[in-house]
Amino acid sequence: MGSPDELYVFGEEVTEAAALSLSLKNSITALDHLVVGDYCKSCLAAYRCPKLKAAVHKEVFGPLQAPDEPGLVPVSLRARLGDGEAMAQVLARTVAQLPMIEGWCAAVRAQAGLVKVKSKRGSTRAPKRGKRRAGTAAP
Repeated sequence: MGSPDELYVFGEEVTEAAALSLSLKNSITALDHLVVGDYCKSCLAAYRCPKLKAAVHKEVFGPLQAPDEPGLVPVSLRARLGDGEAMAQVLARTVAQLPMIEGWCAAVRAQAGLVKVKSKRGSTRAPKRGKRRAGTAAP
């Protein structure tokens, strides 16, 4: 255990961090500094992360189509071939990106309540939709 002074300093640091966290809670721009990686699979903000969404969009639809374009068409594997590149290389690169894409899709489905979440004990339950206020009905 620390001295009262050390505990007081720690308390101030925690209070500052908590205030910052609460102020950024619903801010998408607060996620702009992130980089897509393997850790995205377990991130609670994966469903709304602009970097992950952009990476998935670029991988599936290519950089030339806007995310809000009504007629999005996935880029074919043949169109991804570079000069002197074999289809096997494109397939290997694409397959390597599948966990990132599937992880983002799963996070969006879970946030939308479209899937059941498996607990550590093996039972399934509906995903949490957020905290309810006292006196309000469930959605």
